[in-house]
Amino acid sequence: SDLLLALGDSYAAQGRMDEADNAWTAAATFIGDFQGMSQQPFSEKTYFSAQAWRRLGRDDQAAELLAGLAAYADELASTPATVDYFATSLPTLLLFADDLPGRQGVTARFLSAQAQAGHGEVDRAVASLETVLASDPHHGPAQDLLVNLRATTAGQHQPRQNDDTKRHSS
Repeated sequence: SDLLLALGDSYAAQGRMDEADNAWTAAATFIGDFQGMSQQPFSEKTYFSAQAWRRLGRDDQAAELLAGLAAYADELASTPATVDYFATSLPTLLLFADDLPGRQGVTARFLSAQAQAGHGEVDRAVASLETVLASDPHHGPAQDLLVNLRATTAGQHQPRQNDDTKRHSS
């Protein structure tokens, strides 16, 4: 969904709104977050699906998806981490010391930060992302989102809303 969102944004920047709509629709309805040996209804890609709903002027769908993401993050944070012995990452776990509860906590905090950012709670999202990065300084998606949020609050980067994309909000 992240790549499809970017593709839609690229089409929109070129004024190719029909193609942008198609890409955003594909991003918004994308199902395929395959993690933990099964498809998951929520992952770090869910945020991009919600952004695609927004590009399509469907704020209600975006809010619903982000609420589900926040609930999933809360559930993940309160669920004990377990090893899936059929997971393809098991050899890594056998060779390297991995902190499963710590990694699950970082994931839950990151998903929560995405939901906060999606709901416009920028200060809360920034604080959550700083917590994620304190635990895992190499968490690339957290770094990217933090940079984007800080740029937005500094007025350096505003979401593009030209006349063509505004037509979707009516």
